[in-house]
Amino acid sequence: MIKILLVLSAILLQGSLTYCQAGQTDLPVLKGPYLGQKPPGMTPELFAPGIISTPDKNEFCASFSPNGMEFYFNRGMKIMVCLLKDGQWSSPEPVSFSAGLPAHEAHIPFDNKKVFWGWFKDGYGIYYSDRILDGWSEAKSAGMEGRGFSVSSDRNGNLYITNDGPGQAPCIAKIVEKDGVFVNMIAIEGEVNNTVGVENAKGFRNMSHPGISPDGSYMLFDCNGGSHLWVTYHMADGRWSEAVDLSKHGIDKEFGIPTVSRDGKYIFLSGNGDIYWVSARIVEELKAEKLESKENSSEKNKKQARYPKKHAEKIFTAETKNE
Repeated sequence: MIKILLVLSAILLQGSLTYCQAGQTDLPVLKGPYLGQKPPGMTPELFAPGIISTPDKNEFCASFSPNGMEFYFNRGMKIMVCLLKDGQWSSPEPVSFSAGLPAHEAHIPFDNKKVFWGWFKDGYGIYYSDRILDGWSEAKSAGMEGRGFSVSSDRNGNLYITNDGPGQAPCIAKIVEKDGVFVNMIAIEGEVNNTVGVENAKGFRNMSHPGISPDGSYMLFDCNGGSHLWVTYHMADGRWSEAVDLSKHGIDKEFGIPTVSRDGKYIFLSGNGDIYWVSARIVEELKAEKLESKENSSEKNKKQARYPKKHAEKIFTAETKNE
């Protein structure tokens, strides 16, 4: 299972290091959006080097709260958080809601009322805590224990996840909730789950880590259990487009575990044990290049089917004679 491989990889990368330090010292004063970091361009750049991305630890899975005042990420298999208080960002510290056990990939939906994460507690499952006055409530199971990891959501409240239940090929799925818990995970239709990916020994394709854009117009995902990024676009008819391989458009195959910033401006990536970010324009411009040109071509083909060339010439000739 991908989640098990993720744990083993994190432990191996850290070697004999402890999971984390309680806090970092001698850090610069960080103010402003995105920990005061200079925004990236069209090439992935290291995010907050020496503060979040450090040379001696394994960091991955970056995610901001909807209001931009909390930054979550993994350092090894421990979820860390930086908080914006009185205009200044705090040093990274372990979160309270998953203390004591390996955990990964925290995500807060746009309503800012819950935090979801994957937790190795009594096996494995997706858990959540409710936001309360002084922090977070006691953790609760999100349902469907043993299935799914890496929750992502759009502004409309749609939740997506990697569904990797026992004996099932990992796939990108939409979560069905009832009374606040998960009751089903329905694989999204399209090439995402059909033809893209790297087959393992069992013939499964490792589709994982959905990163939906805030407006739901596109979804990033990786196809090799944490690396090799692709993007698919949500089309007007409700279908998901043919997936585009981002390694052919300047994103190295080492990158994976994508998340999109809540303002839609940036994409956060994980690779080589560090966290990177890049302008979201890279996928927005690809949409214009790949999808819109294909739709225009399709419309042209439809017109040609309605008006074959010979028929069009006859119409033109008849109109010309009548002038």
